Amino acid sequence: TACTLWRENQLNGGYAPKGGFQTLADVLGARIRELGGKVHPRTEVHRIRVANGAICGVETRAMLRGFGEDRSISCQTVIGAGAAPHLFFDLIGRDHLPEDYVRRLETAEFSFSGAVVFLGLKTNLQDRLKYHGCHWYIHDPRLVVMDRWLENDYIDAHLFDADGPFYVAMPTGYDPTMAPPGKSTAVLILPSVYKPREFWKEHKERLGDIAVDRLDRWVPGIRAQVELRNVATS
Repeated sequence: TACTLWRENQLNGGYAPKGGFQTLADVLGARIRELGGKVHPRTEVHRIRVANGAICGVETRAMLRGFGEDRSISCQTVIGAGAAPHLFFDLIGRDHLPEDYVRRLETAEFSFSGAVVFLGLKTNLQDRLKYHGCHWYIHDPRLVVMDRWLENDYIDAHLFDADGPFYVAMPTGYDPTMAPPGKSTAVLILPSVYKPREFWKEHKERLGDIAVDRLDRWVPGIRAQVELRNVATS
């Protein structure tokens, strides 16, 4: 399965929906509304309410000032797609969890994480490349070096190295209408490790600078072509 996924992305360029991945979210949102549900964009859940050992509601707030209001929504079921520590420790609270479950979460090994940097470029990046599709860039292809970038401790120590690896996809290669003529978009993914939200509030943009530095080493001069940049962590 892994070999098939690798082949499709590296050799065949992978697949993407026309109009970008937001179109999938739009279709899902439309179906929820069609079935009588409500969708609250730019809104985050900051507390899951618990009473008598059972969920009884959620507290929400607008992610941008002036674009929504705080809400208290009663419910009996919550489906959470976030990281387990954030979901159970921050949103629900340790006091509402069995002690053995808290210990399991505290001793669990985190999976690999990644920092994602979305770029809007004033040039067509694919015109600068010999091969189209998605790319992994590794400055030193020796196996011993590549293996180190699979270790959490090593990634943590070299998170902000300018010569680290990255993965790049170019959505406008699938759908040129996602950018104005002559321009393009790129999505960079850097190996990362789990960090609390406070860490990323302070260092997220720094990691965005590092991502552009790494891309510029691979495609010299591309830094000057960056028109828009947005950094996210996963």
